[in-house]
Amino acid sequence: MPKNKGKNLGDYKLAFQKFSNLGALFRQFKQKSFLQLNLLERSKRISQVLLDQIVKTKTPCFLLYAVVEFIEKVRQEKIVEKYSMTYFEFWLNQFSKLSKKDQLLIRGKIVGKYLPREEYQVLFPIGMQKEYPGPHFVSAHASPDLDTIVASFWGWVDAFACKVGTGLHVWNIPGEVPTSIVELDFLFTQIFSKHFFKITAKTRTALAVTGVDLISQHNVISKKKTDSTIDVDHERHQNAVVMLDENGYFLGDWRTSDVEGMLQVITLLNSCLRAFENMLQVKLITLFARKQVTKKDLEQLIEQIFSFRIEEANPAREFTEKQKSYLSRYLQKVLKVKGGVHATFFVFAQSLKKVGAKEFLKVKDMLKAIADSKLFGKNKVIVENRPLIFRQVEMVIETLQKALLSIRKYFDSMKVAMEIKEKVFEHYPQYVTLRTDIEEIRSKMQNYQHLSVVKEHQNKPVHYGVIYAKDCLSDMLGTVSVRDFSNREEVGISSFLQIISVIDHHKSNLQTTIPTQTTIMDTQSANVLVAKKAMHLNTRYSLEGATSKDLLRQSKILEKKTTSIRIKKRLLDKLHILQNEKEHWVCPEREFLEYMHFIYAILDDTDLLTKVSFKDMEVVADILNRMKSIQEKKQVEIVHLDGIKKDEEFAKKAASRILQNQDVYSLYKKVYAKKEEAFEKNILQCVKNKPDNFFEDTKLLNKYAKVGQTKMFAKNIKLYLKYRETIQKIWYQTCKGYVEDHADVNVYLHMVSTIRSADDVFKGQMVKYQHQDELWIWIPDTEQAYVHLKRFLNAFKYSPGLVDNVLSLEFLGGNAKILVQLFKESFLKVPMKVNKNGLPIAVLRFRAGSMNSRKAMIAPFIPSLVS
Repeated sequence: MPKNKGKNLGDYKLAFQKFSNLGALFRQFKQKSFLQLNLLERSKRISQVLLDQIVKTKTPCFLLYAVVEFIEKVRQEKIVEKYSMTYFEFWLNQFSKLSKKDQLLIRGKIVGKYLPREEYQVLFPIGMQKEYPGPHFVSAHASPDLDTIVASFWGWVDAFACKVGTGLHVWNIPGEVPTSIVELDFLFTQIFSKHFFKITAKTRTALAVTGVDLISQHNVISKKKTDSTIDVDHERHQNAVVMLDENGYFLGDWRTSDVEGMLQVITLLNSCLRAFENMLQVKLITLFARKQVTKKDLEQLIEQIFSFRIEEANPAREFTEKQKSYLSRYLQKVLKVKGGVHATFFVFAQSLKKVGAKEFLKVKDMLKAIADSKLFGKNKVIVENRPLIFRQVEMVIETLQKALLSIRKYFDSMKVAMEIKEKVFEHYPQYVTLRTDIEEIRSKMQNYQHLSVVKEHQNKPVHYGVIYAKDCLSDMLGTVSVRDFSNREEVGISSFLQIISVIDHHKSNLQTTIPTQTTIMDTQSANVLVAKKAMHLNTRYSLEGATSKDLLRQSKILEKKTTSIRIKKRLLDKLHILQNEKEHWVCPEREFLEYMHFIYAILDDTDLLTKVSFKDMEVVADILNRMKSIQEKKQVEIVHLDGIKKDEEFAKKAASRILQNQDVYSLYKKVYAKKEEAFEKNILQCVKNKPDNFFEDTKLLNKYAKVGQTKMFAKNIKLYLKYRETIQKIWYQTCKGYVEDHADVNVYLHMVSTIRSADDVFKGQMVKYQHQDELWIWIPDTEQAYVHLKRFLNAFKYSPGLVDNVLSLEFLGGNAKILVQLFKESFLKVPMKVNKNGLPIAVLRFRAGSMNSRKAMIAPFIPSLVS
């Protein structure tokens, strides 16, 4: 940790551990032997190397930075271009073979916090060692803001640490990561990597289960072409047998249902071969039992035996037409015997030689050798040497038996078995991919016990594991934690996923079938609640970066001086941890980072503490004091709320005291400087018809109202006024385009409001602005839109932001007459101005800085749809 004592909190420099000598580590990934591996085997090798680095690192540690740096290098060097945290966790779950305890330690090292798993019950319902089946998603809400991104990030970090589910732990930011949120740059990308979100997060607009979420390696047995089917043990359907080629590419599943068909076909041919064996023995013995045998007799016998057709064998004559068809297909398509059952045994022998079974043809060669041997005299009549004759016959029979044994061994190979499955019975491989959705998986599963999961690499399927039928037919296939919202509709949560953890500060609409860990409170930021839970855990296990010497030194100092009871209590807590906790820990870099994230998210969601409650201020003060204690490596207080009367003015006075603290100012002045710059940049981008960032903070409320907000500073007003009409036109066109595809969404609002500068806040100055803020209003020309707008206006006139405000309305377009009527019927009596030459929108103007919260001043007044 760098020297940070004596500096303000905003100057604190986090120093994260790195893996040393990555260049040398990565040289092995350039070798030919590695490059010849398939995608899965490459990922396995990379993950093992990453794990080895984590294992070697001493605790306490916070290796998320090092892991991200490692992954980024893998992607940059195109070793596995899309390698990410999910790749590593997939390997950790499926292939690492680590014990549960060892895996939790690895996870703890990555996230910088190693606690007893039961402690995480304050966040997830995982008591009594409960582990949920399938993946666990931790999701931000749609149109994500800083509050939900930070809350969901630390939710994912904690879920990953304690392994909530058996599958992957997925951090989800719906849609895309907003580029307009300036804090994301220095809270995430500057700290970790510009590709941090691609490495760690998903951007799904709906949460559902896919192939990768249900994969299992349990009882999976892989076989190669040369392996024998005799050695396959399905153990009454419990094992999943798959066949892979020498490079690990998937060739097919070998199921219990395939065995019967294969045995049937092979038995048909084996019975014909036994008939051939018997015929050859009988005819040879009969020939050599005669008094006089000529060379020609033997040659004719050889020709006769090998000209015998397969269909002429006694068993074949009793086959049904269906059996003959199966046998013929087996001969032609698998063993490459032209003519199928109509082929002679000589053609059969020649074909077997082509597929590598040469022994059968040796029988004919041996018989020919006997005919050409000294066993026949000059007169080409067999010599009278019965022992030699029968020794030759015995050798032929032994060779035939060895040939048949070799053939049967070849027939029993996995290669032949799989070809029978595909080419005789036309049962082709049924598999799913990592991205196949649950409905398709269930459709393909049919009566199978399992399905293989593959991913294409170089146009070949790589086998990743199997999905068992029992695992995809359950009502619960995974779990979800939601942060800063509490309903299924926000991110389209599938019915197969159960919500088990909720932290929110909005109204809730949620039904669950299993117990959840739910925290819903009337705070102004979700991160107030997240921080409270984090501090609860940290209090029990964190030394806040102090060593035993630091703590003992401060203890002696405090014995001699009067100081805050709170400081003494916190110091006693640390001394207790030092004395009693030897195994578990919290890394100070991790702790400081999460506190920094919480503070910035709270400052953003409360508009720099302008809308806060008693509870918000207590938590903010606690976070700041903990941050400073980590910086100083001793227990300190930089802010306290002592002496402030706990009345209706408490929150406001507490906020003022905190914001005028030099350490706190050092934090928020950085982000406000960036926000001022970003607003001007967004205006200039917007007028170039690139409005995404200017209107990015827009939410769909109650299914019919799109409500956006843009916050600016007094410094930006001149530029804004210069381009206001152009921006309004772009907003109107955007709304009009949206309603074409979403007819049910028919109320469009956008608020442009002013917030104080960092310097004004620090000095405690309440600025009187010369301009007014605005709320733009547009509706399409439909009866339903009129009704919805009237209902909104009837409710909105009671918004606290409008009380004692200076209001005026301007109607800019040709629809002014109807809008004037709607406002007169349903809204407050305010001065109105009609200008029919502009856009068909209404603009409500109000005192600058008086209304800057969509959540508090607009959202509650958008009525729900009437059923």
